[in-house]
Amino acid sequence: MSESAIKLGRIQVEFDCLYGTKEMLKRLTQKDRTSELLRICNRENVSFKGFEYLERKLILDQTDKPSPNADHWARLRRDYPAIERSA
Repeated sequence: MSESAIKLGRIQVEFDCLYGTKEMLKRLTQKDRTSELLRICNRENVSFKGFEYLERKLILDQTDKPSPNADHWARLRRDYPAIERSA
């Protein structure tokens, strides 16, 4: 595996951990998330082409996309109402 692919993978994991949480997705706009991704890419000396790839993969493709586990959790809530916690 190439060094650049490993670096992009590391950035993707870091970005998802920091800015992919429900709280951060609610709080940050698409512009804010893009700025943070650009900051990370600049720190890691990633090319603009690499930044564009990560932006597309992490931000643009994720906009209004349902969670891959949405059906699973909906089914669990329906079948096991006791697992719902009250706030």
